[in-house]
Amino acid sequence: MVSGALRSAASPRVLLPLLAALAAGTGWQALRPPAPTLTATFLDVGQGDCAVLQTRGGRTIVVDAGRRTDASDAGRSVVLPFLRSQGASRVDALLLTHPDDDHVGGAPTILRKLPVGRVLISGLPSDAPTYNEALAVARERGVPIVTLRAGQTVRVEPEVAMEVVSPPPGPQPPAEHPSNAGSLVVRMRAGATTLLLTGDADADAEAGMLARREPVRSDLLKVGHHGSPSSSTEPFLKAVAPQVAIISVGRRNAYGHPSRAVLDRLARRGARILRTDECGAITAVSDGRTWRLRTYRRPPWKDAPNRGVVPTLSERLY
Repeated sequence: MVSGALRSAASPRVLLPLLAALAAGTGWQALRPPAPTLTATFLDVGQGDCAVLQTRGGRTIVVDAGRRTDASDAGRSVVLPFLRSQGASRVDALLLTHPDDDHVGGAPTILRKLPVGRVLISGLPSDAPTYNEALAVARERGVPIVTLRAGQTVRVEPEVAMEVVSPPPGPQPPAEHPSNAGSLVVRMRAGATTLLLTGDADADAEAGMLARREPVRSDLLKVGHHGSPSSSTEPFLKAVAPQVAIISVGRRNAYGHPSRAVLDRLARRGARILRTDECGAITAVSDGRTWRLRTYRRPPWKDAPNRGVVPTLSERLY
């Protein structure tokens, strides 16, 4: 169901359970909320993006699907195994933020291997082969393709909603990188907690969201464009005011992501930084009031790029 946007609410405190608590015998069961409202897992798909959102009621939303090359397919090697490990036999919604291969590469495989309720897109015209392959597979399998625009809210469950904050309705203005500028940006609301998913939204898209006074303030931020300096501007980070910044990025990637400038901006805002190239998969669990985080690997705390990060519970996810 798509309806008018919800009103913003104050962000609660983010809780980061420490390894010391586990060592003291507390145990993960004592730390974990008894009934998670929303669980968001940012998978390590290398230089790409994929997040799996799971709700209390058993709904599964996949946001982007990593990269596919001649040698590998993140949909087959990472996303599907994770979904199966979680007992997910279907995907209620597959959200493709924009047509770039590092975000849609695994989408055709997911659409071929699992029932998918609907595909959510920004409606950007594109001749990108993998993106168009994914849409063609969706049509062949009778999966509805829904275009989203800023101002819409998708009600997932009574306590969980997806607010669309970019791109705006109507024709899109010219941009140097229209694919990135037109990325779908959504804010997930789970009770009083919030998570902003930005795709590869760039500085132009960020400025547009601020000019329209979109509700971007969020506890957790999936940093735009893998930490590229073309995103995460100072005014945007000030408006979002994230307590935790999650960067999906490949190890030793050729683009130099994440940028030192972006890491410094996040550190100045007081955000705690977690990166998939260092932590592996990162899971954020909301009980509707607070977030708890865990990582697949313990981050290398002594490295300079990890300024602002505090130890989080390290637990094997799959």
